[in-house]
Amino acid sequence: MLTRVWGLPDHHSKPDTGHCGCLQSFLVSLSAKTKAAIRLELPTLNFRLRYYGFCAVVALAFMLMGRCTDDFDGWAEVYLPFIGATMLVICLAGVECHLFLRRIGAERASHLASREEAELRAIERQRAFNRMWQELADSRGSGAIPVTVLTELVELFSADLVAAWSGDTASGFHLAGAYPLTIDGAVRLDRVAQMSPCFERLRETQRVMSVSNPKQETTKAFAWFCEENALHHTVLCPVLVRRDLVGVLVFFFREKPQVTSKVAEEMQAAANLFLCAF
Repeated sequence: MLTRVWGLPDHHSKPDTGHCGCLQSFLVSLSAKTKAAIRLELPTLNFRLRYYGFCAVVALAFMLMGRCTDDFDGWAEVYLPFIGATMLVICLAGVECHLFLRRIGAERASHLASREEAELRAIERQRAFNRMWQELADSRGSGAIPVTVLTELVELFSADLVAAWSGDTASGFHLAGAYPLTIDGAVRLDRVAQMSPCFERLRETQRVMSVSNPKQETTKAFAWFCEENALHHTVLCPVLVRRDLVGVLVFFFREKPQVTSKVAEEMQAAANLFLCAF
């Protein structure tokens, strides 16, 4: 029973990572397509020198043609160098205009590719949320969170560990699922919420909490677990029903994540999916 709930990362339990593998391969292929779309030959030093050399050749050829004409006279010695210099300046101006337009085109292509990538990522993330909601709804009443849902959350937010607690006023909070975590680690993590009021501050604030110093911002038991597993940063997301805390979704990170307002909203949206399971 514990193996099914916690989702061991070793050979004892191998979760179905079909959806997560498809998501990861989609993001990798999308990044490759974006790089290929904006891979334009930008004006480097060698690129610019080739154009300048071509301009110099054109100017010298013009001067040579002027000297080879039949009506060559002494005045050509005076005005031909000036005309050659003028031709060189005109060619160089044309080169700079060409390089400027090329750079503007590359920046525009990069901007369009980045916007398209962001739109496709948003669509794929919404599809992932829809799949997770359906799996959580199907597992309602089983007392365990599907490992595929936790695995997908790990992939979506690049977390090192994702854990979900369900709670009630009578028995407190109980660990409903954690991935990737061994059975012994899951038992200890389950006791953390039962033996210490680690979610009381979350119950008061009722909003996403980013914790970078567990010793000062959480209970000793919760900080001890984070220190033991080198999980120095956590993000706690409440699951609320009529402003009552009925569950908690926690993302654990070893390195400090960039939790922007958009990412925090997406994490809270993921936590709200668990309403159909608790």
